[in-house]
Amino acid sequence: MSLFEISEIVTIGVGSFGIVGGIIGVYQYSQSRVEQRKKTVLKLADELDYKKEYTHAKLLLDDFFLNPEPTWDIQDRRHYGKKELPHILRDHDNESITDPGEVAIRESFDYLLGFFGKVWYLYNIKLIRGEELEFFKYYFDKAAKSPAVKAYVKIFPFPMYERLIPVMEENFPTLSEPKADDAKHHGASSDGAS
Repeated sequence: MSLFEISEIVTIGVGSFGIVGGIIGVYQYSQSRVEQRKKTVLKLADELDYKKEYTHAKLLLDDFFLNPEPTWDIQDRRHYGKKELPHILRDHDNESITDPGEVAIRESFDYLLGFFGKVWYLYNIKLIRGEELEFFKYYFDKAAKSPAVKAYVKIFPFPMYERLIPVMEENFPTLSEPKADDAKHHGASSDGAS
């Protein structure tokens, strides 16, 4: 074997190691992106599940009444139910918001809509993929279908939440408005507030 042939074998060997190293590097980078997305999605899912700032909004969207806290002006829990959301989420320029209970509920909706804005942002920069939006679909769907929330967002825009609406509809076509027949088949809500 000549020196030239040995040199070619060495060059091919080194090049092969470089290609293999590049493939391993791309694979490791891909795996780290998957892990980063996974951590991001699970952290957001935990935030939605456990962050107390979202509690009032989630309970009302789930058709529960809130038990008034001692500092709230109205001590009748029926005032803090889903039927009252259009009044609670009203335009404060037309009627002042002075009841601490209504303030707490409005803040909870602000936090929840802001959370969905954060989800849109992470989706937009590709830290969340379309199928991973499933983690947030339940409460997003409830908020997006709520006439009171729709009216609130028209009065007080939440642009990133509003940008998430078409993304969710594209990934989950079932988020479109329910048909009249669907409402008949689902029965009464847990508090009768619907």
